[in-house]
Amino acid sequence: PDWTGTFGFSYQIPVGDSATLTPEVDVLWSGDYLLSASAPLFLQEAYAKIDARLTYRLEDSGLSLQAFVQNLTNEATLGRITTGTLSAQGTFNEPRRYGVRLAYRF
Repeated sequence: PDWTGTFGFSYQIPVGDSATLTPEVDVLWSGDYLLSASAPLFLQEAYAKIDARLTYRLEDSGLSLQAFVQNLTNEATLGRITTGTLSAQGTFNEPRRYGVRLAYRF
């Protein structure tokens, strides 16, 4: 693409004496681009993707719990196209994913 951009925001909120709650948001914007130089019909149009996380961290123990959503808007984007004489094969990037992570830092 001719233009891409990323913007992120996070803010750490104290919770009691030894814990924090941190909301985070990342936004990726990409302009349109051709997926194959040999087949100009395969154009990925401009798109935006949003990832969000909420992390609760216990500072003294090293434990953290995070809820996350990747590709919040479930934007379908083509990752790659391979063309042949009479065929074309492609893959999509990951759809919306969400979950919980438990981590320990030592």
